[in-house]
Amino acid sequence: MVTRKANTTSKPPKLSQSTSQLQIPAHTINDFVRFILNMMGSKRSIKRTDIVKAVMAENGRNFNEVYRRANEILKDVYGLTLVEVPECSDRQFIVLNTLENPKFPTKSPKEKAQYAVLFIVLAHIFMSGGVSDQEKIFSLLRKMKILSDTPHERFGDVRYLVCVDFPQKLYLAKTRATLSQPKLSQLCINDDNVDYAWGFRAEREISKESCLIFVSKVYGRSAKTFPALYKICMEAKAQKEETVQLESDEH
Repeated sequence: MVTRKANTTSKPPKLSQSTSQLQIPAHTINDFVRFILNMMGSKRSIKRTDIVKAVMAENGRNFNEVYRRANEILKDVYGLTLVEVPECSDRQFIVLNTLENPKFPTKSPKEKAQYAVLFIVLAHIFMSGGVSDQEKIFSLLRKMKILSDTPHERFGDVRYLVCVDFPQKLYLAKTRATLSQPKLSQLCINDDNVDYAWGFRAEREISKESCLIFVSKVYGRSAKTFPALYKICMEAKAQKEETVQLESDEH
């Protein structure tokens, strides 16, 4: 009986091309960076589909690698980082500043006024346990003479800022106060049955500790006299530092 020798020669496995070896034109990465810099001023989230359409000839096959290399330039040259927003039906990103002294002009008087309103609202939400209904926020702003029936001379249309602008920029997150209500529209202004919490951008850009210190000064107290909130601040600070380090390692 003749036995056949087993074929010991086998085809080597097909190797996938390493992302570090991808031949991506330099202009594609530069166009990606320019597009992000042009879009960041609005503070709105940037959709992956819009990036691909604008700089990659609607071919997003190598998007992840272009994104990685462009993010390196944004961080090294401009002190910025492009971060993906979680829990989105389609991939979206926001631009965050990684420097204490950014290489961009300071906020305009209008932006500073709007930021002051935002900070007050975020501080109120934080001191309220992390969530506050719309009417309590508006009540506070009325008491501070910030909100009225007409646009404020300095702060503008405060109701629009709280209900539409800040949520669109992901500084605030809106949820239904009760589950029995219809689906919430992020653009709705005249809907009082809404709760607000810190949004994704606020969690990344704004320190809970700074909010607690602000409120403590208002009451003439030390931040440590709010032990539960102070503990939350320290935990949030440590978590933010860990997140920043992880993202730095990834890029």
